[in-house]
Amino acid sequence: MTQLVNEIGELSLTWPEEPKADTIIEAGHPAVLLGEQILNGVLNGNDPTELGDWREAIDEIDLLLAGVVAARVAATEKVGRLKVEQGISAVDTERERTVIGRASLAAEVIGAGVRPEVTALMSALIRAAHSQYNVARRAVST
Repeated sequence: MTQLVNEIGELSLTWPEEPKADTIIEAGHPAVLLGEQILNGVLNGNDPTELGDWREAIDEIDLLLAGVVAARVAATEKVGRLKVEQGISAVDTERERTVIGRASLAAEVIGAGVRPEVTALMSALIRAAHSQYNVARRAVST
């Protein structure tokens, strides 16, 4: 049995087996390669030894992450509107488990011991999507 709980206990998902993933996440998977390329690109192939250099690299990664999150939010807004129009519930537990599981597995393959952090991040993004759905639902009902 697998259980995922974020660090502050806001989400607890339990299911009888490993989370389902639409694709197998391996070292050569595009998501893994992209993460490696981003880090190498930001560092320009160097391995900085100065704190300021690492902070600059993190700042660049944060900008990329903000862009990716914004794209995800835009996509989930559209999904939320479609769900409202079609009378579908905001919560799809199986889909949420798949999304969190796939991201968690990718984090595990990438390494650096970030699986709990990625799980917490994906859970927060899903909660934000639920909020967007509720806003869209209220807009339709008024």
